[in-house]
Amino acid sequence: KRYEEQKRSETTVVTLDLEKEGLKVGESLLYRVEARDRRGQSATTKDYVIRMAEDDNAADRQLAQQTERAETFEEKLVKLIAEQAKVREAVERVAENYKPLTEKVEQAKVEAARVAEAQKAIDPEQPDETKPIELDVESQKELESLRGELAQVIQQEDKNIKLSEELGNEVKALAEHAGNLQMLPPEFAEQLNNAQQAFQEMAVQPMQALRELMNQSAQPQQSDPQLPEVQRQSDQVT
Repeated sequence: KRYEEQKRSETTVVTLDLEKEGLKVGESLLYRVEARDRRGQSATTKDYVIRMAEDDNAADRQLAQQTERAETFEEKLVKLIAEQAKVREAVERVAENYKPLTEKVEQAKVEAARVAEAQKAIDPEQPDETKPIELDVESQKELESLRGELAQVIQQEDKNIKLSEELGNEVKALAEHAGNLQMLPPEFAEQLNNAQQAFQEMAVQPMQALRELMNQSAQPQQSDPQLPEVQRQSDQVT
């Protein structure tokens, strides 16, 4: 920069285009400032160094990490949806295959209720208690086979629950990290917090409830597998 008029002091802002200079991570740029007067006298500053370093705490790097985590979360979520769809299909298949057994169980429940009501009419003082339903030998064999198939579905659901819990923790971490990023508005972190709560209520908890119901239905002492309710809860898991 050249001055046509004499100046006792001057402040100048100079922009160094590091991209134009082709400076890469790990490289350094050395610069100094030299001033000369009309008499040919000169003065030079000390050398300054700009070093391109990869800093995980830099705002752009933190934003990139947030993006990477969000992409990983999305990939796992897609996987969870696909795996839960397999559980839903398995439940539908079991419910359809054992529909005749479900009808027999319902008939047995009606008969047990009729007998209990008749006994109550004979002896009003008799305490109310649920009588176990009675099934024929063939139905009992079908029930045993059903328990085995439900056990297999439960194993798959256990894996899905584990993955859903991991996702719940990850979206919570995303919300906490977003709250520390100055490049993101505060509303973004709040939306992630709301998403984490919704994920718990609409995915994790319903899957845990479905798993518990299937586990009850697969118990040896359980004569009513409750397949219609199992299928209903499976259809509600989003």
